[in-house]
Amino acid sequence: MVGSQAPPQPTVTDASGSASFANLAAGSYEVMVNHPKYPMMRTGGARKRVDTSTGGGGSARVTIELIPGAVVTGRVLDEDGDPVSGCMIQTMQAGAEANAFMRGGGAFSTQPSDSNGEYRTSGVEAGKYLIVAHCRRPVFQPRPLSSGPAGPPSFAYPPQYYPLASEPQGAEIIDIAPGIERSGVDFRLKPARVFSVSGVLTSAAGDFRDRNDLMLTLVSRKGSRGMGANMFGGPGTKFDRQTGAFEFQSVLPGSYYLLAATHSDPTKRLGLLYPVEVADRPVRINPELRAATDLTGVIEIEGEQKGPRQRPNLQLMEAEMMGLPGPVVEVREDGTFVAKGLLPAVWKVQIWAQGAYLKSVSSGGQDSPDRVIDTTAGVPASVRILLSTKTGSIRGKGTPGQWVQIIGGNTDPRFGQGRTSMIDPQGQFTAPDLAPGKYKVLTGMTPTALALESAQEVTVSEGETATVELKPER
Repeated sequence: MVGSQAPPQPTVTDASGSASFANLAAGSYEVMVNHPKYPMMRTGGARKRVDTSTGGGGSARVTIELIPGAVVTGRVLDEDGDPVSGCMIQTMQAGAEANAFMRGGGAFSTQPSDSNGEYRTSGVEAGKYLIVAHCRRPVFQPRPLSSGPAGPPSFAYPPQYYPLASEPQGAEIIDIAPGIERSGVDFRLKPARVFSVSGVLTSAAGDFRDRNDLMLTLVSRKGSRGMGANMFGGPGTKFDRQTGAFEFQSVLPGSYYLLAATHSDPTKRLGLLYPVEVADRPVRINPELRAATDLTGVIEIEGEQKGPRQRPNLQLMEAEMMGLPGPVVEVREDGTFVAKGLLPAVWKVQIWAQGAYLKSVSSGGQDSPDRVIDTTAGVPASVRILLSTKTGSIRGKGTPGQWVQIIGGNTDPRFGQGRTSMIDPQGQFTAPDLAPGKYKVLTGMTPTALALESAQEVTVSEGETATVELKPER
């Protein structure tokens, strides 16, 4: 239980499902219930508001109904109608295909498909879903009689969206009601041609031989249909640290990055992020590892600063989130900074400063519209990060005790959901220190994809306050 002016107070229900909280100050509280058998974790559990100041004798009673999860069952068959075992089935919120994991809207089957191709996914929360099958089992392919080793696979099963789509856009949306068992969600897999990506890793920047901290991975680029490429250490992957020779097998057509990086000492870091396109034939490449460098720059703040000056917290994150290790950033008292161990890539600027927002990023005197720093062709001679204290705010009305989510139009769910606030006992809330732009405002602890689509949109201007009135929960 959470009060508007009190810390959370946990308790456990008894055998009858009852629980009590004692010695509470009069006021508005939100009672939240979680149970492992009821799939409401992504929304923070079942919840109701209660006001102890209106109950008889300073007490109040509330009843919360838990909604059981649904079950999805079906079979996975190959192109000949034979069962395929070992497949994992994933449910994804419709509309959230690209970041279902980040928003907590997806789930995998607890067990892979069995010898009959049957699977069962339980604990699915009510909603609209896409369902996709991931099958790693090799596709049967005949080979000539030979005493030599078998060649690399030429076919594999790509991820398949129900019923027969290779892309989310062609999938059928399934509406799952609470507590039901949705059966007959069957897959008939179609094998696809796969190829190898191989080559020799070289380095003019430093010796990588026998460096156990050097990891080599082939990862799918954002939006590529070739999801699920083999990674270092997986089946069909070879990497010789002495010679630099590597090979990835069973790679579906698509856009990838070859990612290599050492992870121990940032000052001696080697790495690369090398684009790879797989079309209709094997790919042979010889990429070169590059040494990390240091980047220097300055953080400036425009506008009046309230209170004592605080040192901003600056991070640089690889823009496509492929897994490239980031630099160690030190911000000095005078606003200058140094980022040590920066590999060639495009880096997204993430900065936090009380009462200020990120207004612009410039490299070599040129503004970056995406607020990134590009080091693929070398480290810029000068970097300027401009913060502004001319923030805006959102003020609103709603039901006391209700949680409010404020999501920026440019917010990437991978970097956080946005701003959270609670409506006070007077039915008011304020979200200060916002960057100018468009925001979506909605209630609840964790916004779903469908809730975001219907959320109220508010435009915040520099130095101004926007207002919104939230509809009460049903």
